[in-house]
Amino acid sequence: MNAAAMPTSVSRPSASDAGLLAEIAAGLSADSDMGALLQRFLEPIVRLAGASAGAVRVLSDAGDQLVMVSSIGLPGGTAGSEHAVDRHCGHCGAAADTQTLVWAADIDDCNKRTGPGFFGNDCRRLLAVPRQHRGRVLGVYNLFYADGEEPTPEIRGVLKTIGELIGLAMNNAALEVETLRTRLTHERQAMAAEVHDSI
Repeated sequence: MNAAAMPTSVSRPSASDAGLLAEIAAGLSADSDMGALLQRFLEPIVRLAGASAGAVRVLSDAGDQLVMVSSIGLPGGTAGSEHAVDRHCGHCGAAADTQTLVWAADIDDCNKRTGPGFFGNDCRRLLAVPRQHRGRVLGVYNLFYADGEEPTPEIRGVLKTIGELIGLAMNNAALEVETLRTRLTHERQAMAAEVHDSI
């Protein structure tokens, strides 16, 4: 096999990668706005992965769709027409269903659904990384690569860890919202009881 046909692997994790993990971990504990958190960390994740583009999808409340909440580097029309896809659709669905990273050396199946060349020339390969917590999938992030590029096993391991960290943050944010909702309900009931008792 000649050298021109060999895929170019993205570099190994470095001290800056560890810095990104520390930054994500710090952001997870400080930021309860998951949309803002997912948007803020997409660009550094794309950079870490050596990808050309990236997208973040969350599982819909009904659990039947993967909804794109953020993207970077994708052609303009992609975010609109790819806003929501079936939870089991293609490579993203496979990552969500199997809770494992899914590498696709070509995304022709995606292009069949959306039209040829839809993802652009810099987005010919895909790594779908599930965001999960305790066996429950909360979403997927997609990293797109040009022909001949792919992440190393080390980078895939770091990306898997990032997916788990973000899954933990999403779970904690949901628990915090539920705790606040429960506390508010109890306070309303206590106020209603006080009003009732005073009448």
